[in-house]
Amino acid sequence: MTNLERVRNYITREKRLGKLKSGDRLPSYNEFTEMFQISYQTVSSIFGKLSKEGLVETRKGSGSYLAGGTPLRVLVNIQPTTLSVANMRRLLKKHLADANLHLEIVIRPVQNLADPVVRSRVSGEFKAALSIHPICVEDDQLPAALLSQFSDYRKVLGGLNTIAGVNYDCSLPFTQNSYLIGVNRNLLEKVGWSLEKLTPDFRWWDSFAASCRRSGVLPASVDYVPVGALLFQEFQNLLLALQSYSAEKYKGDVPLFRSPEGHRFLQIVRDTQMITETLSDPHSFYQNGAVFNWRCGSWLTVQNQAAERPDKAVEGLVFLPYRDRTGVPFTVFDQDCLKAYLHPDILPDERLRVWELMKIMVSRDFQLDFCSMTGTISAAKSILPAEYLWNRDNRYAAFFPGNGRDALYPRLFFPMRQMAMFSILLENWKIYHASEEETLERLELKKHVYRSRIPEGMLKEEQS
Repeated sequence: MTNLERVRNYITREKRLGKLKSGDRLPSYNEFTEMFQISYQTVSSIFGKLSKEGLVETRKGSGSYLAGGTPLRVLVNIQPTTLSVANMRRLLKKHLADANLHLEIVIRPVQNLADPVVRSRVSGEFKAALSIHPICVEDDQLPAALLSQFSDYRKVLGGLNTIAGVNYDCSLPFTQNSYLIGVNRNLLEKVGWSLEKLTPDFRWWDSFAASCRRSGVLPASVDYVPVGALLFQEFQNLLLALQSYSAEKYKGDVPLFRSPEGHRFLQIVRDTQMITETLSDPHSFYQNGAVFNWRCGSWLTVQNQAAERPDKAVEGLVFLPYRDRTGVPFTVFDQDCLKAYLHPDILPDERLRVWELMKIMVSRDFQLDFCSMTGTISAAKSILPAEYLWNRDNRYAAFFPGNGRDALYPRLFFPMRQMAMFSILLENWKIYHASEEETLERLELKKHVYRSRIPEGMLKEEQS
């Protein structure tokens, strides 16, 4: 063991045992020379290296201190409809109480970062910021820091559920949003139908929609914000139920939309009401105005009829698993990741403190609290389904993979550019009355996001 390792181990052990806390003064160089029987010059060199690592802070004329004693302001951007700012503040305060990180946490809605002026101000106001964002989304908010630079990054990542093909160098898996079909059983029975009649092929749809019209009930609704919304996102899970995923269908030349299932898909889109006033429209599924919602997340197990969410008041709420045409259920997921923005001027010990904060936020204890409060599923491998408060007695087991159910991540199948093109075509069909055949043909065409039209000869490498 080198002298550097001996001194480093001593300091980290004292810190772990609570004998040293951030900002505490360390023994003098002379004391270290006696403790480790090394020269003064060697101690000076070691502390220079430990200072660069961010473990210690050397102050000229004062001595050396355990780094981390100077308060660091950190911005945490959250989605307030998932967890309120007040509840997130309480949660972080609870889990940081004994961390001794000397952080001043500022919590704001992530929507604020959509304004470029706000983004610019954040870059000047904070040395560090954390955000929770979906996988496979190229956001233009704040540039993500490279997390793989931290020595225990691989160990931390190893305890989390990762998705094959996704690069996590700049983010940590945080939570997973699981989706099923939401059903208002009271309305379903009102129109003369039952769950048993809902076969996975959806051939019953036209008859069911006619029953709804006779009863003055909407068959289904989806939330839709005209500015910036991606309509296809609300129906992509339904498409996977109608057309089981295969590379040949979704990426290749086997018809996906130009098929009987494609026609049925458009019929269901046609009969689904778009809700623009998402907080108050009585026609919304969430206000007992429609029988189905095609993209109900597990979060609704917590938010439905909660005092702070008067816009979520579904009576007789049940969840119907997605099933392929043979009746085999599957689970649909989105994954949210935790990313960090680190200012170029951030100090080494400040960088490490932000990393410690991230590790706390993906830890088992924090995740159990966060996910139990929000109705989401943790990315931590060690948490079992029955441990979530919202899944007590395993009443919502269908939101979890397992028992032969496949777990599908639509964001891996539909890039954002493709989702935008599909959304425009669905809007043209539903709002502007484009023809069915034309819509199916164009959807099929846009299934291929990009195919090269460069002459083959121009793609050949020049021989040396």
